[in-house]
Amino acid sequence: PRFLLVAAPSFLAGGTMAKDFGELVLVLGDAHIPHRAAFIPEKFQARGGVASAAASAQKNPHVVPFLVWSQRMLVPNKMQHVVCTGNLSTREQYDEIRALAPNCHVVAGDMDETGASAPFPESKVVQIGQCADDGPLGAAASSPLSAVRGHSETTRDAAPDDVVRFRIGVVHGHQIVPWGDAHALAMMQRRLDVDILVTGHTHKNAVHEVDGKWFINPGSITGAYSSVQPDVVPSFVLLAIQGAKVVTYVYELHGDNVEVSKSEFHKPLA
Repeated sequence: PRFLLVAAPSFLAGGTMAKDFGELVLVLGDAHIPHRAAFIPEKFQARGGVASAAASAQKNPHVVPFLVWSQRMLVPNKMQHVVCTGNLSTREQYDEIRALAPNCHVVAGDMDETGASAPFPESKVVQIGQCADDGPLGAAASSPLSAVRGHSETTRDAAPDDVVRFRIGVVHGHQIVPWGDAHALAMMQRRLDVDILVTGHTHKNAVHEVDGKWFINPGSITGAYSSVQPDVVPSFVLLAIQGAKVVTYVYELHGDNVEVSKSEFHKPLA
């Protein structure tokens, strides 16, 4: 389902409803500022509304309140994690997204610095989840910039019986050939041994499930052009992790309207 966002009431601006929606993970990438784009669209950051969602609210009253609250996602203290697929291009951009959440997980893009002295690894695996009492686990499972370079984080840590952890693997995506290919993505997912694989590079958002695993591409948050995609829709993804369930919201900017589509993923329990 797809919805238009409405203005966020002032009493929600502080993020007091975050706990009601589980542990929140902002997924973004391919900003390419300032080389291919000047800034992140104001509609992803502005306080004002862009359209009426009354009709959508009548159809699905459980979804729209969350969209109302989450309109101003790109401000601090809204979520617990930020996952970035790379190509931030500048230190200033990294500092901005690092300020959004206590846990910031970034991998190097094909336009970022690589090698032994690079600030970001080529891949990451983070573990995020909740205890049975809805308390967040992610902060303890993965501290800011705590991942190991390469594909070394493939060992699954034992978790208490009342904890559901999602292993989330992150790579930029230029390493996956052909780019965005389903079989190549599945190979990377198996290599990292993850429940959710996050990639970028194509500048086209995508969310799909294959054989009980989820594959997420947040697209380009600025709408920066790519070598194969001259006209790009600005987009990012928000994950709400609630026990064994992940609710995914894809935000897209079409003209002056921010549209949101929703899907759910349930992790099979042994």
